[in-house]
Amino acid sequence: MARYLNFKHADGIYNFSKTVAELLKLSHFKNFKGFGFDGLNESFDIGTIFEYLKKNKTTGAFFLFTGQISKEYKEKLEAIVDEVLGAESPRSYIPPYIKYDGQEDNKKDALLNLCKPYL
Repeated sequence: MARYLNFKHADGIYNFSKTVAELLKLSHFKNFKGFGFDGLNESFDIGTIFEYLKKNKTTGAFFLFTGQISKEYKEKLEAIVDEVLGAESPRSYIPPYIKYDGQEDNKKDALLNLCKPYL
């Protein structure tokens, strides 16, 4: 059975709107040790997958967004990053690494340092 999932999409045009819902339907998805997505756009349901990760507690993840994303979606990503960075240690979940164009360097670096042991 698969324990890790890595997905890379080069052009940033793919519609990810159903991806999270479909992954969460997989009975063995909760047993994954880690997964990552590279080439995401704002059609990806980051809110739902972040809530899942906070409850899962054993799965690491990374999310790399490419290309233009709206101001509203960047604000959503920044709010999640701020929540992860502001959480008391030890966290009850494995912090996800999130990277996107326009992200503040200090937050990107802090999140990378926090997530390195899990990636």
